[in-house]
Amino acid sequence: PDADASRPEPPLEVSIDAGSMTALGVLFPQTRMRAARDAEGGWRVDLDSARVQGSVRFPRDLGTEPVIADFERFVFETDSADTRNESPALDPRTVPVLSFSTRQFVLGDRDLGQVGFTAVPSEHGLDITELQVRADSFQGDGTGSWTLAGGEHATELALRVHGDDLRRMLETAGFDGRAVAGGTTDITLRGSWPGAPPDFGLDRLAGVMHFLSTEGRLTQVEPGLTGHVFGLLTITSLPRRLLLDFGDLFREGIGYDRMEGSFAIENGNAYTDDLFVESDPARFEVVGRTGLVRRDYDQIVTITPKVSASLPLVPIWLAQKILDRNLFDKAFAYQYTIAGTWDEPQMELVRAERPGERSSN
Repeated sequence: PDADASRPEPPLEVSIDAGSMTALGVLFPQTRMRAARDAEGGWRVDLDSARVQGSVRFPRDLGTEPVIADFERFVFETDSADTRNESPALDPRTVPVLSFSTRQFVLGDRDLGQVGFTAVPSEHGLDITELQVRADSFQGDGTGSWTLAGGEHATELALRVHGDDLRRMLETAGFDGRAVAGGTTDITLRGSWPGAPPDFGLDRLAGVMHFLSTEGRLTQVEPGLTGHVFGLLTITSLPRRLLLDFGDLFREGIGYDRMEGSFAIENGNAYTDDLFVESDPARFEVVGRTGLVRRDYDQIVTITPKVSASLPLVPIWLAQKILDRNLFDKAFAYQYTIAGTWDEPQMELVRAERPGERSSN
């Protein structure tokens, strides 16, 4: 401190090979760090490991300039036992302003492409703004927060996602997308979980999701195809013998005009009472539970053919009269239960109404 101020500070460089490194509550094993002081008196830290590759610049004055984290690769192993830091999470109110970007962000085994956000400390914690996700199959924008109140950490996230191909979106998210083709899709999600952002897990997530997909096709697939996330994709696995009188309508799969529904997410499960597919031959409605953690189903699917699809089964004059009103034919509704695992869903016919029959309801 007593050195001549006119003289430049001596160059300083630090190299460290660490068996493990913890940053913002996330543990990175086997990381090589190289830190060097720059001309402005700040520090540039280069990081290199299997999970992270890039640099972080710390300004000389953290109160006036942001920390800039710029990565080529950032891998967050959500299912790894060594990922979460066992020590108490840091106080988010003490985190400096942070600008984060990475060309490749991997969450578990899901490559989400480019991710960037800005984090600004507040009275209650850390506000996450300008969150952007740019994968090959979709684009997402959102906001979030990491708060600390009464000694308890909490994280909230609001996200809007758009993609032009539902199959590619499912595959990017780690699910089998072969049961669907095309489908312009929009998803909105508002969720929260106890703990810091690294404490995320499907078993801890609570929130609401809305899903809308248009102009796609549920393709014919073999029974046992994995990755039927919310139940609708199991429809094309229904054996033809269960489809009864209108089984031939779905020989080439199911082209849909609109697939839409909302889900309440809690304790590792997604619940819906309004999920539907509207197609030319029929309308499909799903209510019940999907186990996101246990990967199982407890659902009821109702299939109501349109009158145009049921013409061979009704008098022509009656069909024409109803067709003029563009109604679904409730007289030919079929209902199935879906239970069991995603890999081997069990489907059973529980109700099939016929003309002349009266429902007990």
